[in-house]
Amino acid sequence: MEQADHSGGLLAGIGRRLVSSQQVDTGVADTPIVYSYAKAGRTIARLGLLDGDESPADGDVDRVVRSIAQSAGARATVIFEAFVRYAEQPCGKRPFCGKCDLSDLCKHYAGRPPTLKDLPEDQRPRERMAEAGPDALNDAELLAILIGSGRREVSAVDLSQRLLNQFGGLRGLSERAIAELCSVEGIGLAKATRILAGLCLARRLSSEFLKRGVSFRGSQQVFDYFHPKLRSEKQEKFLAVLLDAKNRIIRWVQISSGGLTGSAVNPRDVLRHALVESASAVIFVHNHPSGDPAPSRDDLAVTQRLVKAGEIMGIRVLDHVIIGDETYTSLADQGQMR
Repeated sequence: MEQADHSGGLLAGIGRRLVSSQQVDTGVADTPIVYSYAKAGRTIARLGLLDGDESPADGDVDRVVRSIAQSAGARATVIFEAFVRYAEQPCGKRPFCGKCDLSDLCKHYAGRPPTLKDLPEDQRPRERMAEAGPDALNDAELLAILIGSGRREVSAVDLSQRLLNQFGGLRGLSERAIAELCSVEGIGLAKATRILAGLCLARRLSSEFLKRGVSFRGSQQVFDYFHPKLRSEKQEKFLAVLLDAKNRIIRWVQISSGGLTGSAVNPRDVLRHALVESASAVIFVHNHPSGDPAPSRDDLAVTQRLVKAGEIMGIRVLDHVIIGDETYTSLADQGQMR
């Protein structure tokens, strides 16, 4: 292993910063020091003062220490003591490069992308969230808080952005199994379960917004509530939202699954739920797994049958909302409910 060719000015600068940052007592004359070659060698190697890995031979470490001492005008014991102290923190096995006084001189730091620890505190997700609230963070930053940490040379935010790109955003991520997330480098069981637990809580929270006594004020509100529930379904689901005389929500029920045909959605079965709950009106909702919310012939035919059956039974059919991928169609908005 050979010592790299570094100028005397660089060696002197490293020596002076080591001594000043570690507050080593330079006035003690040749006090015996128990050298830790492993710790000092790791830091020396990362600085690029030795070619090769981070476990140099003791003789090579000693030679570099003496070269730094000579260039800095200090004793070798003083420089060595500073190196040993410095190797504890921040230059341990998992270095905190953002807190390092030598980072601008370090080849290890120059060759790696910044991690969250390297960012100023006002740019770190947790600190920003505490200061400005969660709405100030983007999806990757919020996900990074759930993940907690990245891996070597990849910050938690970078790792989160890779997950979002690979699985198609938060929606795609929420549809994955734990094993799929664990297949991504840097994501283990702990991180995968935290991610899916957070997304599951978000879905449950959205379901609490639709409570008895609340009124839908338009088709957009119907879409906003049911889109998260239906967008990932692989089959068509047909739902009925039951309303009282003031159009306040009583509850919603699933009528059928698998396809919207006359046999799948029988007006008698649909309106039976409304009669049991003494509902005065109903809104129908179903999804198109294809993502295209344009109504089919079956959609229109079934809707007309339901409207006519509702008129006979004194139950108003206010709307039929078809949910697609990030969009929807309201038959009431299109004038199809008459």
